[in-house]
Amino acid sequence: MTFTKSVGSLEPPFRKALCEAIGAPELYELSMKSDEESGIRFKTAVRLAFRERDFQEWQEIFAEFEACAEPVLTFTEATEHPQLKERGMIVEVPDGKGNVQRQIACPIKTSVFTPEYKHAGLKPGQNNAEILRTPNR
Repeated sequence: MTFTKSVGSLEPPFRKALCEAIGAPELYELSMKSDEESGIRFKTAVRLAFRERDFQEWQEIFAEFEACAEPVLTFTEATEHPQLKERGMIVEVPDGKGNVQRQIACPIKTSVFTPEYKHAGLKPGQNNAEILRTPNR
């Protein structure tokens, strides 16, 4: 299975945790060097390490390390993520054809207003004529 992991372990503590998580603590010193060759060798070693395990195994490993490494999810996978569900970040919106379409909710949560989701987004340019006929308000 192919998967993508976002790795932003730039600061030393996170970089060290990354090296430990992939089972190669010896890479830490190499990773902190500033020459191009060392950077290439480090990135190659990390890339090869990621190929040794599947998505679920890396999820379990990185759950134990604060290494700024997260999976890059598809939209469908993201809609099932516990954090997005808990925060009410996925809504079902009428698509105008009698069905619903899942989309990202308004991230602003406040008692001042409640967002309304009346319809799914339109194709670019689909309602240009209607908008151009509407007087400025």
